[in-house]
Amino acid sequence: MAPLINASTPWTFLVVASIVDWLVGIWWHGSLFQKPWISGMRKDKNNQKWPEGVPINMTLCVATSTFSSIAQAFLSAHIVPHLLYGIRGAEKIENDYVSALLATSILVLGYTVMPTMENAVWSDRPASVLAINLSKTFVRFSISTILAVYFGVF
Repeated sequence: MAPLINASTPWTFLVVASIVDWLVGIWWHGSLFQKPWISGMRKDKNNQKWPEGVPINMTLCVATSTFSSIAQAFLSAHIVPHLLYGIRGAEKIENDYVSALLATSILVLGYTVMPTMENAVWSDRPASVLAINLSKTFVRFSISTILAVYFGVF
């Protein structure tokens, strides 16, 4: 028998999860890991051309981050329950934080860690940038999953 999975995602969950995701990103790349991340990305804030010397489209960056936050919340609400069904083989998925975080770990390890490592190697980025980015991804997905359980999405 197929698991009972809520096919609709409450807009309140998407909004809250997206805002929390943005706050995690600001904190992560701001006060928590700003110096090692900027150093690892080979950006010099003391350079008088920074950030003017860096061709960056902030509108595109903000739009991409917003889309990423919403998509991540949506995916954690719709993929994690299917992983839980496969892990537990239950008729009904329970609101179980531990199992949800286990499914999130599988999702992050299987679909995020390997491509991110490959990208870091090809981009010639140091291990510190890789560790900062991967740990942020895990924290982001974990928070989205916990919020999905809290909001009763699954």
